[in-house]
Amino acid sequence: MFMERIKTGIFGLDELIGGGIPKGHTVAVIGPFGAGKTTFGLQYLNHGLLNGERGIFISLEEESESIVRTAESFGWKFSEYVKNGMLTIIKLDPQDARATMTRIEGDISQEIREFGAKRLVF
Repeated sequence: MFMERIKTGIFGLDELIGGGIPKGHTVAVIGPFGAGKTTFGLQYLNHGLLNGERGIFISLEEESESIVRTAESFGWKFSEYVKNGMLTIIKLDPQDARATMTRIEGDISQEIREFGAKRLVF
């Protein structure tokens, strides 16, 4: 059975996992501080953005400016993507768990659909 796959844009990874992430699947990237989890997510988003796919980055820790700076340190033009409506960054407050969960279950799900995001990093 053929399963459509989404390329990550991460050198060597797509080949190791059969051509990319299976479309519609959720992938958890787990590791300690400094392991590259954020970089992995940003590179995945950047690959989609380069191919005309809209993306959303949801953060519980970093402010949007910090995320953009990190991406741009790799040469990825995230400030341009935000300005031209291809990328949105959502900052949630981990201190207010109830409001965050309510937002995830309602507002954010709707925002993802309305924005037309093809790639989501949380």
